[in-house]
Amino acid sequence: MTTKNKIVFISLAVLLIALIVVYFVVIAPLLNEETEIPEPQDGEGLYNNKLTIFEPIDESNLVSIHVKNQKDEYTFERIKEKDGTYSIVIDGYEKLIYDETYFAFLKSYSLAPITVDGQVFRNCSADKMKEYGVTADTCQATLEVKYKDSNGAVKTHTLRIGHAAFTASPSYYVSIDGRNHVYRFSYGVEGSILLPISDYISPIINAGYSSSSEALIDIRTFSISKGKLTNFAPYIVVTN
Repeated sequence: MTTKNKIVFISLAVLLIALIVVYFVVIAPLLNEETEIPEPQDGEGLYNNKLTIFEPIDESNLVSIHVKNQKDEYTFERIKEKDGTYSIVIDGYEKLIYDETYFAFLKSYSLAPITVDGQVFRNCSADKMKEYGVTADTCQATLEVKYKDSNGAVKTHTLRIGHAAFTASPSYYVSIDGRNHVYRFSYGVEGSILLPISDYISPIINAGYSSSSEALIDIRTFSISKGKLTNFAPYIVVTN
């Protein structure tokens, strides 16, 4: 082996050793490090060892979920049926069937709003809250959850959805009334809290009565207007 080849070989060996040291000393600990969850404060809670914006609510104590966003405003209510069972319906549209998948996301965010990576920015100034878009005059949506506490009293949590946070884990900034903290919240709000009510409604609806048939039709685009139709459902405006 020539002197030049020996120098190249030794250089490569040193580089390899340096890379191994960097991996085990720097990279490996980062890969094995678990995200540290902050201690719950100011009414926060834990769900599956993850920080939640408020204490998780049992569905049996849910009263209503009210959403107001830039597209719509609507309420899901938990009601008692005549047979004693409970169901959740859309206020004003109780007879209409809604998409269970979309609602499952909305319900999970309403009952146990888990923060992304447990990240919370505490004691933010008023200007900082506006910067995150989580104040009453800057937020793009509000989620109002009413529930019964252990004494049967109805309580309310109001979340304000702010700007999107373009980080390694896509999320939205969120605040809750009564605190000057800002949380990182699931990007899934786009498929739940930010939706209009028409996206929740099943597109299979009754075509109405006619002299020839009582067929069901598949409507792709429609809007809902207040009003009653034979005391059964709101008017459906088809825009196909």
